[in-house]
Amino acid sequence: MRSTMRSLLLLAFSVVIGAHSLRADEPESAQDWLGWFAARWDDEAWVSGRRRAYMRPLDDQGWQARMLAMQGIAATGKDAVAPLVAALKSDHTPTRLLAAQTLGYLAPHVPREPLVEALENDPDAAVRLYAVDALGMQGGKDLTKTLASRRASERNRDTKKHIAYALERKKEIVDPSIIDSLIKWDSRQINSAEIGKPAPDFQLTTVSGAKYQLSDFQRKKHVVLVFVYGDT
Repeated sequence: MRSTMRSLLLLAFSVVIGAHSLRADEPESAQDWLGWFAARWDDEAWVSGRRRAYMRPLDDQGWQARMLAMQGIAATGKDAVAPLVAALKSDHTPTRLLAAQTLGYLAPHVPREPLVEALENDPDAAVRLYAVDALGMQGGKDLTKTLASRRASERNRDTKKHIAYALERKKEIVDPSIIDSLIKWDSRQINSAEIGKPAPDFQLTTVSGAKYQLSDFQRKKHVVLVFVYGDT
């Protein structure tokens, strides 16, 4: 259920994150999408005054490329599984991140072993986080034994929390409507928000099924939208 909320937040996040279009020359195959994304993601663009950066510049197009690639790959269905599994071994960390996250939306076609291996061995905590999310979204199998030892040895707090989230799913597969919403999402919305102008209206559904629309808060003094970096 937490994965459902993260998916909805990701769609909303993509609406408010950029100012330029990347829709031209979009590829068709999953393999080409991975290359298309890698060519448009600058991993040196992270900015922060802290030791490890968590923010991107306001004019960054990398998040747009990631969202479009994720949608494009998911739309290719089970044909994307093999290229994504291979991408889990990429030397390019952002590509491994995209592969691990997108594999969650291709359940039940994804073999568990590559995801378990990524969770156990990938040096990047975010890749491990998305690998365990994908495992949880697959459903159909009790992951307690698989994840128990990893939960005890995992040092990254965010990844450890996501191991707990995967266990909370209790073999529940990702809702097909979530995958459908990703594939059918209108990517033209990606540039619909502009700094200094009113935010475009959108609706989100909570894990309990309640629906909230931004326009419902139109006469409120302040509305704060929080997007957790590890979930987007």
